[in-house]
Amino acid sequence: AALLREGKADLAILQAGAVDMVGLVALAPLYPDVVHVIVRHGRGIRSIKDLAGRSVSLGPGDSGMRKSAADLLDHYGITIDQLKNTDAYFLDLKKNPTLEAAIVTTGFLNPDLIELLDGGKFRILPVRDAEALSLRSAYFSLIRIPRGLYSKSPAVPAELLTTVTSVAFLATRRDASKLLVQETLAPT
Repeated sequence: AALLREGKADLAILQAGAVDMVGLVALAPLYPDVVHVIVRHGRGIRSIKDLAGRSVSLGPGDSGMRKSAADLLDHYGITIDQLKNTDAYFLDLKKNPTLEAAIVTTGFLNPDLIELLDGGKFRILPVRDAEALSLRSAYFSLIRIPRGLYSKSPAVPAELLTTVTSVAFLATRRDASKLLVQETLAPT
């Protein structure tokens, strides 16, 4: 968003609810930005509340991923200050055994997410309050991840899983040229 406002970019993919839209305009929704609460097997993490005091990747400080993670944690009464190692990239779960979990907001087809979840070393926690959270939020909505979407053997998730999603959308500056907008939105 900052690059758009500074004129260093003409278009950007942003996450609904994560960015102040002053001076910007959404051009088109692109895909669901799904919240995945990923935990390492064998660490005793059975619910989102169990993340307090743990080493949890939340994404970069100014990212939409971190904003949605903070909103989710806030719903469960957890602050980012109660977590450790929050700036790690979620794929670091594969190589850093001290990293216990990650809250990842991304599209279903993110190759890093697929790589991480294939093989059964990690599982996705359900957001048990997803319906309530979606009703309280202007930008979260309820979504279900089907059993086995990320891995078939063992199935990840192991069962139909409820979570929340935001929307990734294409944005530009409010003063963008009419030609840029027309060409961007023109059918191919």
